[in-house]
Amino acid sequence: MKTILFSILILLSLSVKTQEKNTLDQLNKLHLKRLESRNNWKVKDSLNSLLYKTIASDLSKGFITTDTTHYYLLENKLRNVSKGVTLAYAFMNNIVINSTKDFSVFSTDVLDNGSYHEYLNYIRYKTDKNWKVLALDKAQNDKSVGYFRLEKLDNFYILFGYGTYGSGKQHFIVRIFEKNKAEIRECFNCYPKQKMFFIECNRSQNIDLNFDTKTNEFSFKQFKMDDDTGFYTREFDLIKYEFSNGVFIRK
Repeated sequence: MKTILFSILILLSLSVKTQEKNTLDQLNKLHLKRLESRNNWKVKDSLNSLLYKTIASDLSKGFITTDTTHYYLLENKLRNVSKGVTLAYAFMNNIVINSTKDFSVFSTDVLDNGSYHEYLNYIRYKTDKNWKVLALDKAQNDKSVGYFRLEKLDNFYILFGYGTYGSGKQHFIVRIFEKNKAEIRECFNCYPKQKMFFIECNRSQNIDLNFDTKTNEFSFKQFKMDDDTGFYTREFDLIKYEFSNGVFIRK
């Protein structure tokens, strides 16, 4: 009896792995075609629609991972990046997937705005009965980002995003979503003054964005702007928050 149960578990595991591989293979093929057609917006828009359908398909529902980051087609160590240019390159050349067992974020560059990068972002989350897929709108200040990190705290999901729009600047965004019953909603009450974190700096600077999952402390460098040049100086304040009872509190 134990042998039969063990065999069934192995077959189920292999089935899930096969579904996951098929989904990722399909995403890879679509992204390769997008790269090949980056100068043909009609073809690319069609491929972007197919990308969404693949993520929302029954085949994709077998793709359930836990606390992982996947990036295709190239190998980029997103968790260890120190320069924004690495992140920009990652999203231009990959579909980046951040997952927990019940929530996933899919991000990739739209590939049609030159130095102004715009991103396709979808979240997929599990309800009691099925999976739902939603397209994420742009973040604060109408600045687009791709998401490179996801953390789960109880019923909250914290997304870390990166973007750049040329003119020597880059920006980072932190967004918070809350699972309430069977729905996922952005938690504006979680933000200080009900505005999501929008952190900007020069492309040459590193804000040292950090979230400590043991202490729930969030910190970053906020560089000071030089109004005469329109760029940030080397001077900065180290900003710290603690996520407590569903709210980011300034320390």
